[in-house]
Amino acid sequence: MAACDSKTGGVMASYKISAFVSVTLSAVAVSVIMPILAPIARVVGLTEIQVGIIVSVGSAVMAVAGAMWGRLSDRIGRQPIMAAGFAGVGVTYIVYTWLTWLGMTGALTAGALFLSLVASRAAIGVFLPAVPAAAQALVADNTTEEERSTGMALIGAANGLGMVIGPVMGGGLAIIGLIWPLFATVVVSLLALVFVLLWVPRSRPVPRIADSTLSARALWRWLLAAFVVFGAIITMQVVAGFYIQDSLGLTEAETAPVLAGALFCVGLAMILMQIVQIKWLKWAPRPLMISGAALWIAGFVCLLATATEPLYYLSYAVLGVGNGLLFPGVIAGASLNAGADHQGGVAGLIAAAQGSAAIITPLGSTVLYHAQPEWPFYAAGAGMVVLILLFLPPSSAALTR
Repeated sequence: MAACDSKTGGVMASYKISAFVSVTLSAVAVSVIMPILAPIARVVGLTEIQVGIIVSVGSAVMAVAGAMWGRLSDRIGRQPIMAAGFAGVGVTYIVYTWLTWLGMTGALTAGALFLSLVASRAAIGVFLPAVPAAAQALVADNTTEEERSTGMALIGAANGLGMVIGPVMGGGLAIIGLIWPLFATVVVSLLALVFVLLWVPRSRPVPRIADSTLSARALWRWLLAAFVVFGAIITMQVVAGFYIQDSLGLTEAETAPVLAGALFCVGLAMILMQIVQIKWLKWAPRPLMISGAALWIAGFVCLLATATEPLYYLSYAVLGVGNGLLFPGVIAGASLNAGADHQGGVAGLIAAAQGSAAIITPLGSTVLYHAQPEWPFYAAGAGMVVLILLFLPPSSAALTR
């Protein structure tokens, strides 16, 4: 019996390690370009609103593709979906990098570059949600309900680690040239593909349970929370770089390292918070949501109350701690309200909700920023107030989990 338990524990550990490494590499591939989004846009002559449109179009595709990848992972297994995601991101970012290089060298006019980047970003959006959706389902497959919050905190820690490595890598490479972080995205994605093919265990398709369906009534709070949380994250990704550059009076070259440092603070704080949740807190989803939203509000207050580099780092660290609570709260809460045969489907719905937020938020936040730089952060803070009010009263059994 002990040998059997040891073998089972080893298999579960293998799945968790696979999910952790895959999500970390996925987060690195996404976040390595964050320090250069604002400066490279200004180098190639794109406006803040055009950047918002590019991201929004890609996110519209993600919203549709996320649910598709999640359901598909239930049918054919988690590993093939993760492999397809990394392969697709690697190939489409080759095109995106080439187009950006043409824009930087003046080979494409501003209008042609904008349209080309919209199309290539849409292609990237097809594949971006595949790895997170399949990895979340992989963890859900191998955790009990009691372990779900800590299991999803593992996914959150992987995201945090990727958020540490990616921006530091991107900020360092940006010193050589703004195009180099884009090359790094391609390399990381293709290396991750090799890891998935060689290391991630092949799992059987999840057997269907008769009359088992996903309940919109049980899931709507968690899908709304995913929308709000990811909307706030996108706000920070899209306009915070412009805000820091403008408020500190930095050049494009100076902005990338400063933003990389701020994003490093987010990722490090997120990792530490996930460790605290896994080892000591072990909170259920509802208190995770309330505490995380309160910390995001505090982070926004700190961000808007100062115009000094050290306090920007502090505000990003507070946001990272809040994100370290919100992320596992959202995905664990949704997972606990879906059956074992729908874990891929619910992970896909979370990805779709996040994608829906990313359709509206980039354009909305850039329009608000153009009107008044503080307004996007006010809007994101208001969303966090809504989350606190939504999860504060234990109005249903689902919320007490």
